Amino acid sequence: MSNNDEGIRWWAIVGIHLLDDDAVPAVRVLKGALRDESHEVRTMAAWTLVKLGQKDEALTCLENLLFDGSQCRSMVHNVLDWMGEPAFPLVKKYMQQGGSKKGRYGISILGRVAELQGW
Repeated sequence: MSNNDEGIRWWAIVGIHLLDDDAVPAVRVLKGALRDESHEVRTMAAWTLVKLGQKDEALTCLENLLFDGSQCRSMVHNVLDWMGEPAFPLVKKYMQQGGSKKGRYGISILGRVAELQGW
């Protein structure tokens, strides 16, 4: 995770993500990646930690990316959708605070999650 190329760091996290439960030994690395300068790396590391049951720091990271602005807004929205239930409180908060239900081609990703959940 010390490579200067954010693409290399992102693919490293993707590789860890694909290990599923075998990724447990990498939890320390993943938690460090939550502070990476690249929002894409942070997002992927957070999703991986949530999958591993390490939710607190991961969801805080995603919340910061969601509400404080991110250069990878669409990726954050997609990951929250793909995460399913663990992301629902963040999605609900986003919608309650005026998050857009309108997307580029109709309903937004998070708007659709909210609609399916009856919010």
